[in-house]
Amino acid sequence: MNQRILRLVRNYAVPAKKNAPKLTGGLQPLQGIQLKKQYIPRPNQRVTYEHQPPPSPYELKAEKVIRKRRNPWLRFIPSLVVIGGTVWLLFSYNYFFVEDEDLEFLNPSEFKKYTITFKQQIDEDHYLIELTRKNRSKILNSMKLKMTSMWNGHRLWSVEIKQPDISIVRKYTPLPLYVASNNSEEPFIKIINSEGEEGKMMLYIKTYPEGEMARWISQRPLYSDLELRGPFVDYEFPFHPLDKATDRPQLRNVLSKLPPDSELPEDMPSPDNYNFFGAGTGISPFLQCLYSPNPPKGKVNLFHSANTEEEIPKVFNSLNYFLQKTSRLNYYRFIRDKGEMITDVPASVVSNYRGYKDLKFVKEYEEKKLLKQKMEELKSGFSTDDNSSMAAAESQVKLAQLQDSEKQRVEPSLAKSKSTSYFDNALQLLLFKRESDDNSPAPASLSLVCGPEGYISYISGTPDFNNPENIDAGEVSGLLGKKGWTKENVKRLQ
Repeated sequence: MNQRILRLVRNYAVPAKKNAPKLTGGLQPLQGIQLKKQYIPRPNQRVTYEHQPPPSPYELKAEKVIRKRRNPWLRFIPSLVVIGGTVWLLFSYNYFFVEDEDLEFLNPSEFKKYTITFKQQIDEDHYLIELTRKNRSKILNSMKLKMTSMWNGHRLWSVEIKQPDISIVRKYTPLPLYVASNNSEEPFIKIINSEGEEGKMMLYIKTYPEGEMARWISQRPLYSDLELRGPFVDYEFPFHPLDKATDRPQLRNVLSKLPPDSELPEDMPSPDNYNFFGAGTGISPFLQCLYSPNPPKGKVNLFHSANTEEEIPKVFNSLNYFLQKTSRLNYYRFIRDKGEMITDVPASVVSNYRGYKDLKFVKEYEEKKLLKQKMEELKSGFSTDDNSSMAAAESQVKLAQLQDSEKQRVEPSLAKSKSTSYFDNALQLLLFKRESDDNSPAPASLSLVCGPEGYISYISGTPDFNNPENIDAGEVSGLLGKKGWTKENVKRLQ
C-alpha cells in the first residue's frame, strides 16, 4: 500500500509552501501535500421546540388593559375625574350651605322666573295658563319655618310680566288655582289651600288683535319661562273690627272639607256687603278675592258680563256655585250673545262700621287715651292734682276695665266667635238649609268695577288717573252715578 502511494506522489509532485511546518521526530513531510488541522468534535447541544399553552383569562384581561392604556386620550381621564369632582363639590356646597338670595316667590323690585306648566284654550281668544315658580321645592324647604301665603282676600293684587324681545311690561291678576291632575280630558283645577301648594298661580287671559303681550304669552310653549315681579296691591279693603276677631274659612273644591262659618260677635258691627262688577277677564280680581284665604265676611254681589258662555271656564262655574250655596255670593251673569245686558244696579248703603265716626268706639278710644296720658303725668310727678294717689288708683282701675272689655271684643279667642253650629262642614249645613227664593242683591256699601274701558265708563263713568299720585280723580257717573254712588264708595280698577 505504501509503495503505491509513493509511486503516485512521485508522478504528481506539488511544490511545497515556503512556510510549511517542519515535522520533527525524523519523519520528513510528504512533498506536495498540505495537511489539514486536526478535527476536534464539539460537545453536543440539544435543542427542543415546544408549543406554549393558551393564555389564561387573567392574562387576556391584563393584555386588554395594557392595550387600552396605549390610547393617547386615556391619559386625560384622571384630570377629567378631578375636574368633575371639583365642580360637583362646588355645586353641592353652593346648594346646601351658601345663602341664596333668590329664595322668594315674588319681589316687587326684581323679576322672578316662572315656568308655564299648563295651558288650556277655553275658546278662540281665552286661555287658562298655570305658572310654577322655578326652584319651587327649594324655596318651600327654605320657608318652612317662616311661610307666609301670597294670597289674602283682604286685598287685590297683580303681577307684572315682562316681554324681553320688545321690552314691555303688562299687569295681570293671578288666581289661587293650580292643576292637581291632568289625566282626563278635563283637568282637575284645585284651589291653593296649603303651604305645600304655594308657588303656583293661574292666569285667565284674552288675546286681542292689537294686544301684543297676551298673544305672546298664549303662544309660548309648555315649560318655557316667563319673568314676573310683584305683588302690586291694587286695592285693600277698609278695616273692620271683625278682621281682628275671626277669619272666614277659605273655599274648598269639596264642600265636605269646608268648615262652617263661625258665629260673629254680637257686640261688633255687622260685616259689610260689596258689589263687584266685572266684564270678560276683568272678573279675575274678584275671583282672587273670593277664592283666597280670609275672604270677605259679608255677602258679595257679583255682576259678570261676558260675550259668550263658552269663554267662562268650567272651574269658575263650579266654584261660584259653591259660593252661592254657602251664602257668600249672589252671582248675576249677563251673556251678550243672548241679548243680556246689565241695565240697573242696587243703591248704596252706609257702611256698618264708620271708623272714627262710630261714637261707641270713638268714646272708648278717647277715654283710653286720656287715661294713659293721666298715668304718664302721675308717674313723672307733674300732676297738679292734690289727690294724685287716689287719681292714679282710679285711672289704673278704669284702664284695666277698658283693656279687658277691648280684649273680650277684639281678640280671636272670643267664645262667641267660635262656631256653635251642630254641623261639621258646609255640606251638612247645606243639606239641612232651606233654600231661599229671594235672589235680590244684598245691600252693599262698596262697589268695585273692572273690565274694558267702555264697560267701566258704562257702569261708573270714565276714570281719571292723570295725576302724580296715580289716584282716580274722575267723577262717578253711569249706572252707579244714577243710584247715588260717589268716589268715596266706588273703586275702578285699571
